[in-house]
Amino acid sequence: MITLPPEITDLIIDHLHDNIQSLRQCSLVNNEWLAASRLRIFSVVHLSLYSIDQMLKVIFYPQSPIPSCIRELYIIDGEGRKFDPKWVNQKLPLIDFDSMHRLSFLSLEQVDFSTLSSDTLAILRAIAGRIARMELIYVHFEDWDSCTYFLGVAISLRTLVSFVTTCTGDSTAPSSNPVVLPALVELELGNDDDPFFSLFLYRGSMPHIRALNLYLGKQNIELMANSLPHFGSVTHLLIQTHSALLPTDIPEDLDMFKNPNLKTAIFQAPVELTVKMLTRAPTIQRVYIDPSSNFVDAARLVRVLVGLPDAEIFVSNLESLSAEWDELGDRVHLRHSGASLRDFELEFMRE
Repeated sequence: MITLPPEITDLIIDHLHDNIQSLRQCSLVNNEWLAASRLRIFSVVHLSLYSIDQMLKVIFYPQSPIPSCIRELYIIDGEGRKFDPKWVNQKLPLIDFDSMHRLSFLSLEQVDFSTLSSDTLAILRAIAGRIARMELIYVHFEDWDSCTYFLGVAISLRTLVSFVTTCTGDSTAPSSNPVVLPALVELELGNDDDPFFSLFLYRGSMPHIRALNLYLGKQNIELMANSLPHFGSVTHLLIQTHSALLPTDIPEDLDMFKNPNLKTAIFQAPVELTVKMLTRAPTIQRVYIDPSSNFVDAARLVRVLVGLPDAEIFVSNLESLSAEWDELGDRVHLRHSGASLRDFELEFMRE
């Protein structure tokens, strides 16, 4: 029988990483291909009310080798934004999470921490204490102390994503459990009333964040304007805006780009808002924008960009601005897809 070198086998299986059917066929070749295929097939696992019983039989049976393959774990509690914690408290303690030694990412969706048993909370805290990335989607905490109690153990966390996280109480009140996340590098807040921005400001130690994804709206624009100078380590900034946010809502003294470390700005926002914010961005080296086809004040945008002589400009739509771009010369580059912070992960994650 012909035997391939392990590095060739890895290249073949890596190429098929997102083709589960082909990976299943590879797992039948021999024991070496079986082990390598398992690492890809079971690298991402979703647990929910509808999958947990089958998962306990197929993946999490006693002495199973499969949990050691898991790198990303998704726990989805409720259905239709309604929490149903019964299965979480009953079934999570049956899983051997200690055997997931490759686990680096945890996503919690529709989880209400106020309904979790002490055993379940202990399990989630143990996971949080050893992962590098966490995602919280429609997660609710009973109070701020319970939130900081959970996050306070995440000493290795480098990326935190929050979307519609809610919590009872005042985030500016004193806490016996301060949030200290010294390794946090990337923070993404997906709505304009997300509490984590003020949580770090008032109840924690400001992380050394280098990548910041903000969703600006009428509820948080003033707080962001006053607080962004505290994030002096940011090198990559992505701005999204609520559809109801108008240029007149942006404070005249807003200085989102005061930090000389900021090098890359990505705007997923109307150009009218982009123009107002870019006028305060003298240190920017790369700007990503998406001018819509109905944007009429192209000349103003170009004047602002001309005032950023060191910036490379990446645009996903040149049709409405083609005549004006000539003034910028070869600094303008057409990009066929929008940019995200993921495109620069190697930059901001590098110390």
